[in-house]
Amino acid sequence: MFWKEFGTSLGWPTSSENWFLSKGHYGGTSEALVRVSPAALKAYRELTLGAKLEAGTTLVMLHRSRATGKPGPVHVMQRQEHGWEFLLLGSDGAIEQQGALPLCAGCHADAPADSVFGPPPAPTE
Repeated sequence: MFWKEFGTSLGWPTSSENWFLSKGHYGGTSEALVRVSPAALKAYRELTLGAKLEAGTTLVMLHRSRATGKPGPVHVMQRQEHGWEFLLLGSDGAIEQQGALPLCAGCHADAPADSVFGPPPAPTE
């Protein structure tokens, strides 16, 4: 089964200009790019400590191998009225896991704002 919004989400705006090192997923072996449902982009980019995102917000984190550039897993967070639903997708959008995934929820419980870590900091030169 495939996530019905996968194709559409690939056209959503990104939270940052470039791919960045994914420190939380895959032990630093992947780069990530976060796509944000358009209505939530401003709130996500301006996320502050303790902020809450609206129900309907969807965050899609694409991964690719740092070594080869090959597309990797896709992580999705969808904000519901009661909290977040997590999805783990293959690089083609196939659903591998879905729901209140304990591993995802456990790590994201430590996030500074509504279980979200926010966009990566701008690179320094």
